[in-house]
Amino acid sequence: MTETVIKSELIDKLAARFPKKRYIEVSDATNELLEAMLAFLGSGHRIEIRGFGTFNIREVQGKVGRNPRTGASVEVSPSNKVLFKCSKHIMYKLNK
Repeated sequence: MTETVIKSELIDKLAARFPKKRYIEVSDATNELLEAMLAFLGSGHRIEIRGFGTFNIREVQGKVGRNPRTGASVEVSPSNKVLFKCSKHIMYKLNK
C-alpha cells in the first residue's frame, strides 16, 4: 500500500531543500501556488505544467443514484471534477 504525503510534509521537504529560505517563506510560497491553481481552475482555465502534467475541470451531470443501504432512489446533483493527466516524462519515471 502506498503512503500518503500531506502538505506539511511536502513543505518540510522543500524547506530542507532550500536552507537559505525561511520555513515560513517556503510555506507561504506553497500555499500561494496552490491558491493560484485553485483560482485558475475555478475560473475554468486549464493548467499545464510542462514535464509534469495538466489539470482540467470536467462537469459531471446530475443523475439518479441508489442508496446502497436502503435501495431508495437518490438525486445526485451536478458537480465539477478535477482531472489530472501526467506527462509522458512523469509516466516514464514512474514505470522505470
